[in-house]
Amino acid sequence: MATEFTFRLNNNGGLTVVALPGFADIASTVQQEIQNKYGYVVDLVVPAFDLRASGEPFIKLRKEHLGGHDVVAITSGPGTYEMLGQLQLLLHYLKARRARRIAVVTAYSPLGRSDKDEGMDELALIPHVIHSLRSAAYGQLDRIMTVDMHSPQSVMAAGEMGIITPYSMARHVLRAAIRDTISERGKVCLMLPDDGARKRFKDAIDRLEAEFAETFPIVVGQKIRTSSTESRSIGFFGDVEKMRGATVISFDDEIGTGKTTIDAATSAKKQFHAKKFINAIIHGVFCKNAPELFGDPRCPVSRTYVTDTIPILSRPKLKALVDKGRIRVVTWAHELAEIVHLHHWDESTREIC
Repeated sequence: MATEFTFRLNNNGGLTVVALPGFADIASTVQQEIQNKYGYVVDLVVPAFDLRASGEPFIKLRKEHLGGHDVVAITSGPGTYEMLGQLQLLLHYLKARRARRIAVVTAYSPLGRSDKDEGMDELALIPHVIHSLRSAAYGQLDRIMTVDMHSPQSVMAAGEMGIITPYSMARHVLRAAIRDTISERGKVCLMLPDDGARKRFKDAIDRLEAEFAETFPIVVGQKIRTSSTESRSIGFFGDVEKMRGATVISFDDEIGTGKTTIDAATSAKKQFHAKKFINAIIHGVFCKNAPELFGDPRCPVSRTYVTDTIPILSRPKLKALVDKGRIRVVTWAHELAEIVHLHHWDESTREIC
């Protein structure tokens, strides 16, 4: 299908999507959607990473489709040693293979929770991550695209305006949970983990209330955070009486061990007589024994809606929960395809999500 983009000259070169390990499927979807919708060729490259006998890492990546091209690498956190190491090796190769422009999609920002110092012993690491990625690309890293950063101020960690472009999947994943609840004739009551979340997601909730022509009661949690990864629920405020007989949809930017969510669900059902408790999450970290907790038949959380900013189906324990209906995946591949396309043509991407 020919479109205006088929015949336009792009000063950034041809578009190439590079999939880091675990992201070949979503990169393929991005490739196909752009080609089918806009009628121009998108190259897809899947590099090979491995270890030598000594344990040292290496990457195999040929020059084809890279030299002179506009290259977008797709990956995501959590920012493990392996993830960060592979991304840095790739960025070096893209520069060495003469990519004309380089961008990175890391949907779940690596070390995104490390936005401030933790006591005397730990310094914030997200500025280090951003600067190390830019250094790996020898200053040629044009943009880092990410989704729903835990701390919006992390956008300034790069020290340069525009290098980090944040998007939001909040409205999309929450819409799916609300739509299904309404179709099941349930009364919706939204639960947010803290007052900060209420401020971050206000725009998404306002737009959904307009879309569904309904005002949703909101309950806000009160919790004590013991570290950047651990917290303890101590109560709720807001429309707490609206939880009685309702389907409570708990919404947050990410889920780790799941313990706080399960505690909130238990309280909502036992103390406030909620009929059902549903969890809606953007980033599904699901670390430690979270899959076992949410797969337990006694779990008070009926199901969890989550995006694939961190792959879900490639993790066997989580795929089993998808197959059982305990997890429903809201893909962000369609939004990502549009973001990559508009980035390639130097058009605004801020209104996509």
